[in-house]
Amino acid sequence: MTRLYRLAVATVVSTYALIVLGAITRISGSGMGCADDWPRCHGKWYPPMNLQSIIEYLHRTVAAYIGMLVLATMVTALLTKGTSARTRTTAIVALGMVIFQALLGAVTVWRELPPDVVTAHLGTAMLFCAATILLVGFIAIDRGGPAWIVAAGRGVHPPSGSRRFAAVALIGAVVVFVLILSGGLTSTTGAALACTQWPFCRDGVPWPTEPNRYLWINFSHRLTALLSGAVVVVVALEARRPNVAPFARWLANLAVVVFAAQVLVGAGYVFSRADNWLGGMHNAVATLLWATMVVLALVARRALSVVEPAAAALASESVPMCSRSTGRQGVSATSMGEGVHMAESRSYDAPAEQSPSGVAVATMASPSLTVIDPRRLWDVANGYLTLMKPGIIVLLLVTTLGAMLVAAEGVPPLSLVLLTLLGGTLTAGGANVINCFIDRDIDAQMPRTRKRATVTGRITPGAALGFGLVLSASGTLLLGFGVNWLAAGLALAGNIYYVFVYTLWLKRSSSQNIVIGGAAGAVPPLVGWAAATGGLAAPAWILFAIIYYWTPPHFWALALLKQGEYGRVGVPMLPVVAGEAETQRQILLYTVLLTAVALLLAPLGMSWLYLAGAVALNGYFLWLAVQLRRQPSRARARRTFFYSLWYLALLFAVMVADRLILA
Repeated sequence: MTRLYRLAVATVVSTYALIVLGAITRISGSGMGCADDWPRCHGKWYPPMNLQSIIEYLHRTVAAYIGMLVLATMVTALLTKGTSARTRTTAIVALGMVIFQALLGAVTVWRELPPDVVTAHLGTAMLFCAATILLVGFIAIDRGGPAWIVAAGRGVHPPSGSRRFAAVALIGAVVVFVLILSGGLTSTTGAALACTQWPFCRDGVPWPTEPNRYLWINFSHRLTALLSGAVVVVVALEARRPNVAPFARWLANLAVVVFAAQVLVGAGYVFSRADNWLGGMHNAVATLLWATMVVLALVARRALSVVEPAAAALASESVPMCSRSTGRQGVSATSMGEGVHMAESRSYDAPAEQSPSGVAVATMASPSLTVIDPRRLWDVANGYLTLMKPGIIVLLLVTTLGAMLVAAEGVPPLSLVLLTLLGGTLTAGGANVINCFIDRDIDAQMPRTRKRATVTGRITPGAALGFGLVLSASGTLLLGFGVNWLAAGLALAGNIYYVFVYTLWLKRSSSQNIVIGGAAGAVPPLVGWAAATGGLAAPAWILFAIIYYWTPPHFWALALLKQGEYGRVGVPMLPVVAGEAETQRQILLYTVLLTAVALLLAPLGMSWLYLAGAVALNGYFLWLAVQLRRQPSRARARRTFFYSLWYLALLFAVMVADRLILA
């Protein structure tokens, strides 16, 4: 197994070198050094004697060498005794990824470097790099050495204390991956120097002041970098908790240092006016940051594993022969992490066992017949859908679509509308699922949330987190490639803000959680405006402010009805901390502010139709808030809460009608 380990290490080192070489190839303009010929170069199997052709051909040669390394690693893993199933699976996946990467490289050349394909090429390279890192770790665990890898993540008592950190580390790795894709797109579209200053964009202004596509792509990358830096810092702060392994803490601190170096190199690239060496270094440091976050996520996840392969084999000797197969499956699921959910299965009269996903599965020694129950399958699917909070998503999509129609002063292309709404659904749904994952402990104690699938066990915590991350990443990429990267960056910003600022930080620590955290729910109109116009304007920020000031009276009215639940689980909502009278006063105050902000749209292009509708809708909202303040009752709080839902939908409907009818 020593040979297998050395092959895997050689693959990791070579992959890092290939990614850096690929960046140099792209930045130096050598991507078409062999013209549109692949796999040959200008019709020959060797390059002509010019620098760009040599660089491109060297890139292809190293890629071919890595392909052979991965093939050798996979074959050795399959033939070597003692390798675990996860090691063999990872090796097979790595080989499939390198083949797919080669095909993407060919398409890149044949289509003469289209930005979307080049960015996908970079993203696949990063995923392949992660697979090779995982492969090294799995092989080391299988062979019992090196000791520093085997011991990584250990020393945590109890292991369950690091479960929160494992989730945060995984989210951090996903965010860094999105940052790298954003940087790749910025480079391949030629927008790397669209903003000629740093940290400003142009003329001392931090953001673009004109609807230029390249300016907004560059600004979106900088915004994504800012958010990613905040996430990396949060990961490092989470690593300071006592139940986090020392090596994980060291890696989290290293990630902060590497990210800071990445920012400095990026600034130097702007100041130097696109120096090729700094461009290559920028990519090299980004890859190092990605590798650090991948290793950190692996170490954090390993701290949750309490059963090693050797221990599992020993344990299997102590169980009866007829149940040994099922026992081994349980260990495999533990070592690989919580995973795929199965529908309830039945096998004649065989007794039911509990699967890793929390769904009953019946087994029998041999032979067995497994039949999927469609009702149970629907129950699990419905559980996933419920975690996305579709009712909230519908309201967010109303504001997104409304902003698009107002910005376009008409109906944008149907394909653009559908892509924007689908991307918004995925990113918002992903944030909601991650919120349910984090809050599952208090959800179990609240009547209105105790039936969520993460509480009942229909969906395991690990599967819920994975689902949320997949939704978030899919929505961001769909918006980026299908709409524009400003819309994608804004949606990702709202997602991250909701998870980290509101859910992880403010919700359980401050009575102002709704006020500050409400910014996350105010992002959809910005996404819609950016999708329709490619930029942002003053009316877009007014729409943002409308939802921002609408959020406190909406949620505090609900909190007046549910304050007992919030008090029992320790969530410091305003009625619990300051009392009902102060909450009612704050509802009235924020309703007044909401009215003032809503009327600001009138002089910014809206006509009498919007003004009349806004006055009527806000007037009734103010009347409800005054009545709640003067004559408090649960009935008035309930009426205020439900009207707030209709208010937002109707206000945006009036905006759209104004633009479509009278614009």
